[in-house]
Formats: sequence, structure tokens, C-alpha cells
Amino acid sequence: MAKPGSKRTRNIPKVGVIISQFEENLSKTFDLATLVKKVKSRVQVADVVVQPYPSVRRQIPEIARRFLQRKISKVVVVGCSERLYGKLYRSIFADFNVPGTMIEFADILTGRSKQRQLRADTATAVRLVDLAVARVLAAREPEIITVDIRPLAVVVGGGIAGISAAVALASRGIEVKLIERNQDLGGRLSSLNRVFPTYAPAEEFLKGQLENLEQSGVDVITGVEPKDLKGQIGSYRLELSNGTTLECGVIIVATGADLLVPTGLFGYGERPGVITQLDLEGKLLREEDPGSNIVMIQCVGSRNEERPYCSRICCTASIKNTITIKEQYPNARITVLSRGIAEYAGDLDRAREMGVEIIRYSPERPPVVRENVVEVFDEISEMEAHIPFDLVVLAVPMIPSASSMELARILRIPLDPYGFMIEPHLRIRPEDHAPRGIFIAGTAHWPATITESIIQGYGAASRAFDLIKAGQIRREAVVARVERLLCRGCGRCYEVCEHGAIELIEGDDGIREAKVVGIHCTSCGVCVSVCPSGAMKLADNAPDLMNATVDAIRGV
Repeated sequence: MAKPGSKRTRNIPKVGVIISQFEENLSKTFDLATLVKKVKSRVQVADVVVQPYPSVRRQIPEIARRFLQRKISKVVVVGCSERLYGKLYRSIFADFNVPGTMIEFADILTGRSKQRQLRADTATAVRLVDLAVARVLAAREPEIITVDIRPLAVVVGGGIAGISAAVALASRGIEVKLIERNQDLGGRLSSLNRVFPTYAPAEEFLKGQLENLEQSGVDVITGVEPKDLKGQIGSYRLELSNGTTLECGVIIVATGADLLVPTGLFGYGERPGVITQLDLEGKLLREEDPGSNIVMIQCVGSRNEERPYCSRICCTASIKNTITIKEQYPNARITVLSRGIAEYAGDLDRAREMGVEIIRYSPERPPVVRENVVEVFDEISEMEAHIPFDLVVLAVPMIPSASSMELARILRIPLDPYGFMIEPHLRIRPEDHAPRGIFIAGTAHWPATITESIIQGYGAASRAFDLIKAGQIRREAVVARVERLLCRGCGRCYEVCEHGAIELIEGDDGIREAKVVGIHCTSCGVCVSVCPSGAMKLADNAPDLMNATVDAIRGV
């Protein structure tokens, strides 16, 4: 290692080290004096600052100003989590002309062994700081990417979430186009009898929403669906099934979900008296008498190995329908067989007061539907019950629709293990976040009530409006790159990229090749790991970073 003041060290960028005590007082865990002394002795380190405990936000700008005066261009933060505090440090240092790539974190607390001796822990902490210093010295300036945002939004899906999002955007003066694959708007809402919690007729509620949509000036296009997407945030080109193309800046996806068809469960499809809650909604909407003895079975096809999730809307829908029936047919006997009514099921007490009986069953002993009676073991009374019925109503879960999963493929939206769309959350992994301008609302994302879908529609509209209002996105990024001579256009990188950061294009020579959309790239490196020809490179300095990391681990 070169000595301080030598000709070799004059060209080494200066590194400033912040020993932060955000998480806890490090002096209680490490020999802090030794840690500071060792770090200061490193020839690459120009300054070491210990943030006192508890640390406050105003101290970071003071440290950044101090580093700027000392012409320190690279920073290492010791003692706090990058996931929790990375965005905070990088946003503040950016005001002092320190790019985010020039800040490394040494999280010396994570994985610390309580059994180790204090001196050993301190020695390990010094090695972790050395590793961070080596990496930040190998880091390079990021690429500055700027894109303009076209002031037009496309909402895909004409259900309540899509309508809410479109109206909210249009009310703020944004040009909006709403596309719906069916000829009629309303989605699942158009099949309901009443809406919770007001118990207003669903038809009247939907009529009011459609009137708001008409008055908002939103351009509604029905009978079409997306077929392909090109471009990037701010300048998307959405190709539709009718051959037209919509150019827009942002996209809101509100395509809804399907309901499970419980064929073979509890006699559905075999016995005429076994229907679903949606079928019951239709009966009530047509003012048909549901019968004197009604048995409702909850959690049909959900909370099991195949679908372990709770669909959330089922309990509320069942209780809503029991109250609706009891209001019209007070003498009707209604029994709800449940594995435990969800705590968010509204009006449960009201239903009980009206005479609705709740029986709890276990999945190990599910109800059995006979010819005209339902047999169930009551977990509370520990007795077998035989309940006569005119109608058995099954509460089935929401499941991802085939059209939504196809749309997710087209728009490059990742899916969860059950097939619902995932929208990356800024708060969970802020450093991995790259704006795509594609937002998800309603049950395409997860089972949701009407109220929740409306709120999600408003939320998606708000975030879309913020992008359009800004007019431009400016982002620092170290993006993946493609060596054209090595790329063979196999498309593996395109298939695995969950951020829509890779396109397959036809080059001037007519050969297909990969192209990186820089504004969407999060530098995750997945494309590099699957490229069979080595054409994908995470960054020009990736070998330097790797070598620096290995050398620091070896103590070279």
C-alpha cells in the first residue's frame, strides 16, 4: 500500500467515512475508538465523522458541506442499513454534487454474532469498512438519463377502479383515454344487486359513476384490448386489437379479476340448488325468491394449499346478502358455515340480530352437501348439525383473470405466485426503484372491495398525475449495456427482466438484438446472469468493482 503523500496517492480520490449511529449506540457494541483509529489510518480515507446518537436529519447536510469543502468526492456510511437510509443519504448528498453511485454502505450490524468477542467484532467491522472503501474507489460516475412525459394517460379496464382513476385524472385537466375489452363498462359491479356499505342498488351506483365519467370528458374506447407495448415511460406506444396505436406518457391497469368457478365442490354443477354468491346476486337482482332455507358456505376453493390467501371480499358479500334477504324475507332461515368470519366483514352483528346463524367448521371436517340437507360439524358446540336447504350458496375467491395475466405479459408487469400483478413499492426497495409510469389499481393487483378499488384508482391517478405534471424525469443510473457483436438475439434477457428495461429490436443488418431502455434499468444484473453469449454487461466498471471487492476480502 502506498504511503501518504507519495506521488501514487495524489491521484487517489478522497473518501469520507461517516460512522453513523442511526440504529443504536455503536460504542456499546464495538470498540468505537479502535474502529475510528483504524479507518483513519487508511491512506484512501481523508476524513472520518462520527454522528452522535441519536442521529438527526440536519447533521447529514452539515457533514456533506464539510466533505465538499475538503474536496471529498466519495462517501462510505458505516453503521446503518442501506435499505432503510440509502435514499436519505443519497438525496441529501446529491445537493452537494455527490452522485448516488459514489456512496457505499458498510452495514456492520447486520449478521453480528452476539457470542463473538468485542475485539473480534471490531476487527470484522474494520474489514467491512475496507471493503466499502475499495468498492467506492472503483465506482464511476453514473449516466444521467432524462425523458419527457407526454401529457396523456391511458386507463386499461372499465370497472370501478378504472372509472375512478380516469375521472380523477380528467378532473385535473389531463387528457385520458379509457379502453375496455367488453362493450359495456362497469365490470363486476354491473352484475351485483346492492353495494356495501350503503346497500344502494348497484345499478343506481354504477349509473352515477358513468355519468361522472361522461361529464369528465374521458375518451372511452370499448371492444378493444392491448396487443403490444413499445417505448418507455413518457412515450409509450400501446397497440390495440383494432389496429390503432395510442401514444401516452403513463398507463393505469385496472383490468379486475375473475371469480373461481367451483366445479365439483359441494355439488356445484351437479345439484341445481348449489350456486355461488354471484349467482345469488343475480337472483336478487331479478327479484327471484331465494327460498326459505339457505345455507352459505365460506372459503370455497381458498385458504387451501392451492390458494392459501383469503379473498377478503367473500365474508362481506355473504353478510350483505344475508341482510338483503332478511329484509325482504324476514322468515327465511339463513345459516352461514364459516371457518371464522373475517374481522373486516361489515354488519356481522346486524346479521346476527336479524336471526342469521353462524356455524364454524374446520377444513379437516368440511361440510357435506347431501340431496336436501347439509351436514356439518360445529367446532364451537362440538356437535353434528343437519341443516335442510332450498339453496346452498358458495363464497368463492377472486382469482387472476386470463386476460389480466396476458396483459401483464404484454406490459412486462411481474406476477405474484398466484398470478396477481405486482407493482414494485418505492418504500420497500427505494434503491431498486425505477419509474415505469405503469400503475395498478383494483383487483388486478389483489382481491379488493368496491371502496378499496375506488381508493386505489384515486391513488394510481394521483401518482400518474405527479409524473405528467413534472413533465420530465431525470435519473442517475448505472445501466446494463449490450455488446452488439456478441448478442445473438436469443431473448433470454428480455424474458427475465421484470422492469421492462430490455427490448428486442431488429438491427440495421436485419438481425435481432437486445436493447437496454436506460430509464427503466435498476442495475439488478439478472440479464447479465442469463446471457449465454456474455453480451450483457452490467456496467463498464463491473470488473473493477469485482476485483476491488475480491482484493478487499483477501486483504490485498
